[in-house]
Amino acid sequence: MPASPPPRDELLAALNRAAFVLGRRWRVLIMGAGLGALGGFAYLLIAPPYYEATSALVATEAFPHSTGQGGSLDSLASLAGVTTSTKPLDPFQKFQNVLTSVRLGDQLLRDDRAKSILFPHRWNATTKSWGPPEGPVAWIAGGFNAALGRPAWTAPDGAVAAETLQRKLTVAPSAKGGVVQVSYRSRNPADALYMLSMVENTADRLIRQDYLKVAEGYANYINRQAPDVTNFAPRSTLMSIMADYQQVMIMARANLPFAASPLDPPSVPVSPSGPSAIIALLAGALVGLLLGMASAFLPETWTRRLRVARRATLHRPVNLGIGGPGRKKTA
Repeated sequence: MPASPPPRDELLAALNRAAFVLGRRWRVLIMGAGLGALGGFAYLLIAPPYYEATSALVATEAFPHSTGQGGSLDSLASLAGVTTSTKPLDPFQKFQNVLTSVRLGDQLLRDDRAKSILFPHRWNATTKSWGPPEGPVAWIAGGFNAALGRPAWTAPDGAVAAETLQRKLTVAPSAKGGVVQVSYRSRNPADALYMLSMVENTADRLIRQDYLKVAEGYANYINRQAPDVTNFAPRSTLMSIMADYQQVMIMARANLPFAASPLDPPSVPVSPSGPSAIIALLAGALVGLLLGMASAFLPETWTRRLRVARRATLHRPVNLGIGGPGRKKTA
């Protein structure tokens, strides 16, 4: 039995065959890339433009780091004889987490304009009421739910609002930390600017409420425990912690940014942000080129397979039934 060629020779043969096929059918590749670029251009004519409002935010510097990073909690734990193993997130990290949370989605559903922007086909601004979703997919889903005895449709809740927001909102923290860029996409530049400001202000307000509640709770606790602490060192620690939480309460009650301060205020460009013409044309040309390569190789592959099958048929031995084992001899 002849030895099979080594894998390197098979790879070289396959590469030579591919170069030969592409060299013969280069016109197909050029035609595919051209048609793909035309498809990308047609997409640019059909796809609606969108505007992207952006802003840059930084962590609030005046925030007491001992409270935000858990230093006061560690001090209270040491007074109580308890060891803490983890530290809570600082307000700026919590702010970034809240930007796409279900909790923020619940807050957005309390604003009529936000509901109109997030769900333009389901929220009726005139009657201020929800309507069923539109489109064939929604109709099929409604019929399926009705067949199962479930409501055909329900009004969006905070989870649905957060999921819709995540498709339009981009949160990009910097590699060094301390700065985050937030952007929101919409077909209307005024809506993009409104939603970006709404999301940032709502997230900051939620963090403000959380820290104010915690600070008031610990301040009340310290006020109750302070009269019973007579030693100088523990009492001095309690007063230091109390000062931190009082600073948090002052910041939370003031009409100033709490967790994140705007480095660059929200802005929206005059011209549309997308879709990008370069990306659409290059993507279309790449898809057309791949399809052209497939159309160039498929005929060659089928021709080679048919040639091999025909050759095998021609060289197959034919049994004419003359002689051979099992044939009876005649007298």
